[in-house]
Amino acid sequence: MVNFTLNYNLEFLKSTDVGLVRSLNEDHADFDKDHYVFALADGMGGHQAGEIASAMAIDLSMNALKDYVSTLENKVTPKEINNVLVKIVEDTNKKIYEAGLRNTGHKGMGTTIVIGLFYNKFVYYAHVGDSRFYLYRNRLLNPLTQDHTLLQEMINKSPEKEQELHATIHSNIVTQALGVREVLNVSTDSCEVIPGDIFFSTTDGVHDAMSHMDLEKTIQQAVEKKNTQIIIDQSNEKSGKDNSSVIMIATHSKNKWLNWLKSYVV
Repeated sequence: MVNFTLNYNLEFLKSTDVGLVRSLNEDHADFDKDHYVFALADGMGGHQAGEIASAMAIDLSMNALKDYVSTLENKVTPKEINNVLVKIVEDTNKKIYEAGLRNTGHKGMGTTIVIGLFYNKFVYYAHVGDSRFYLYRNRLLNPLTQDHTLLQEMINKSPEKEQELHATIHSNIVTQALGVREVLNVSTDSCEVIPGDIFFSTTDGVHDAMSHMDLEKTIQQAVEKKNTQIIIDQSNEKSGKDNSSVIMIATHSKNKWLNWLKSYVV
């Protein structure tokens, strides 16, 4: 049971696909519309270890998120929420890490993660790895997370060399992942929600398959048709070398006339 109400309505959609090359889908994604929470993960590791790590990440983090949201009231500070998100990810990491130690076949298994919850006028989110969280507002797609990859670290140090770095460093060298080490650094932030905003979380099989401009165009089509499978299909058409997953979260005004007007304008 949730003890608070949002001043907007939420609509969740998700899609996932194994792609055109791999035989196993190591992505997992989930949401709970009654608790206003979501989670997405992209596993890594041989012998099905990545699939196990990402499944554990979603199961553990979603249960923790729902338990936490059930205790939330209207006087919680943003800092407190972000601290809880960090702890949820850290606890999830510890359990995956320990599970890997107990099974030599799964040692070193890891996964990315993005988790989030909607509370009052904001969405709060945390992430580790190169899965992303985006805001789609006024037909513009803006990344809200920054990849934990070697490429992104090098770009941060030398932004003037970004084009050169993209040509010389593989984009999928992840510097942070759940389950790989006992300690990790979790990134958190929040974004004010304006009814009409649409949020997307994607694994790298989606955003690495397309340029930002192509992804923005594809997301526009998905929004217009309320169909996230369009994004998956385009990812496979452009690449298909990896698993691909997406969660779409549309926010709607509780004013039915305003919703009608916005849909008419779009």
